[in-house]
Amino acid sequence: EQKSAPEPKGEEQPKSEEVQPPKPEEPELTEDQLAEKLMREKISNRVDIPLEECLFCGKKHSDLDTNIEHMLKNHGFFVPEQRYLVDKPGLIKYISEKIGLGNICIVCNYQGRSLEAVRQHMLAKRHCRIPYEEEDEKLEISDFYDFTSSYGEPPQPVVVDAFGDSNDD
Repeated sequence: EQKSAPEPKGEEQPKSEEVQPPKPEEPELTEDQLAEKLMREKISNRVDIPLEECLFCGKKHSDLDTNIEHMLKNHGFFVPEQRYLVDKPGLIKYISEKIGLGNICIVCNYQGRSLEAVRQHMLAKRHCRIPYEEEDEKLEISDFYDFTSSYGEPPQPVVVDAFGDSNDD
């Protein structure tokens, strides 16, 4: 039994027999030029994740604290050293840029091709946490913290006047 070709839907454009000229090859890029080109592509594809949106599943919440509570309960996202955290919105924004702009996993630095890919990776691998074991991991997010209250009172300096008397009664 012979099958007939399906009927064309709508009007088909006649196929052009013209041969497209070959595209000029891009000149070799230096490492810096390639990095700049990749950064431009990343920026053009960036996804801004609002502070009220879950970093891992995209669920939207009424405010940042409700979102953080959701991320803790549903994804195990824990913010370390909260009593010293002085810029919670800044910390979450920084992490959201790694995920939304860089498409980078915050635990292992896996780079996905899209926001959805990196979110799937983090959920599948249970990488929904802020790494905070190694010194470099702590330093990466240190701008959002102030630990000066943990230092205790500094010792008072002994001041000696011109006559050799000191204030250390």
